Amino acid sequence: MRPRTPSIIWIPFVFSVGGISWGLLIAALALLAALLVTPAMQQLSTAEKQRNDMAATVALLDQRIELQKNFLTKVNEPMVLVRLAERQFNVTPPNQQILPLDPAAAHRDRSVDSMLHESLAPVDPAPVTPMPALLAPAANEKLRPALICVALGALACSFLLGVRFDRSARA
Repeated sequence: MRPRTPSIIWIPFVFSVGGISWGLLIAALALLAALLVTPAMQQLSTAEKQRNDMAATVALLDQRIELQKNFLTKVNEPMVLVRLAERQFNVTPPNQQILPLDPAAAHRDRSVDSMLHESLAPVDPAPVTPMPALLAPAANEKLRPALICVALGALACSFLLGVRFDRSARA
């Protein structure tokens, strides 16, 4: 019996089956890599957000320390100490009368902490780069098992197509 040789008509089909097999293998491996990488990317994003929030807090504390250092250099004057005590305890001397220019300001907190808070420049934390849109489905906890099944199915299909391609090529 003579061995079957593939005819010219079947050659593109054989190559296309091999191409599909390789394409499925690469797609399945890429999907599995995305499923493995996304939890680490989420943890990294959370850590970056915490770092940026802490950096903003440190910047505000540095501003507050600088204001307090400047304040301490001027607090040695007796008149400043008297005004500071009046403001801190919200007390006015009997010989003075406060004329509020803004009615809403009359009920505002006049403590030193509020004065320091008003003097601080706002600091916004640096934004965190969002996860790429292609990896967003892999980050969804409800979709992960289905995506793992799809990737494993693609690996199995790639293997089966590869085995069939290999057998048909040998025959």
